[in-house]
Amino acid sequence: MFDENHDKKLKLIQNLFENEFEKTKKLYEYADKTLKLFSSGKSTCRTGADIINDIVEKLINGNRSWNINEYPDAYMQIKYLVKSETSNFMLKEFRMINVNDFENEDNEESDSINYNNIADLKLSEILLREENTELIKIFDNEISKFDDDINLVYLGIKNGQQNQEIAKDLGLSVNDVENIKKRIRRILNKAFLHYKNN
Repeated sequence: MFDENHDKKLKLIQNLFENEFEKTKKLYEYADKTLKLFSSGKSTCRTGADIINDIVEKLINGNRSWNINEYPDAYMQIKYLVKSETSNFMLKEFRMINVNDFENEDNEESDSINYNNIADLKLSEILLREENTELIKIFDNEISKFDDDINLVYLGIKNGQQNQEIAKDLGLSVNDVENIKKRIRRILNKAFLHYKNN
């Protein structure tokens, strides 16, 4: 059940919560905002702290995988898992429909998009298409390297939320959200061009 790095992972988690108070505070705030985005205003009895605690428990018990070579920092690993854990919770809590559960009824020819440059498309159009799974994983990884606002606005886009909804959920102005979306588009376009050329 436990891998050879279990003790190391345990020490990293323990160090984070006992000695890195600012990072811990940021994790809880990030989880609260992520939960708020996923719930889209629906009330839930869960908090960001509950999500973080679930992640930590699963990491410690070996119920959540952790590639310590890819994420040697407990903060980054937990932050990376917040979206997944929150999504899983919300799917159960509100029996939300997962976009990937639908098969497109249109024929494949009309559904297929030839991407030459993602600047030609709406971000939500790219991120909600089932056939973009590999590309979305690349985008998710690239976005995870940036600050919380970029990560959370990106998450709102992936959830199909409009700028006004994202702004309200995150306590930002609509103009701030639009500016962050421009940054996201530049980040994703760069990642896409790298993906396309390799």
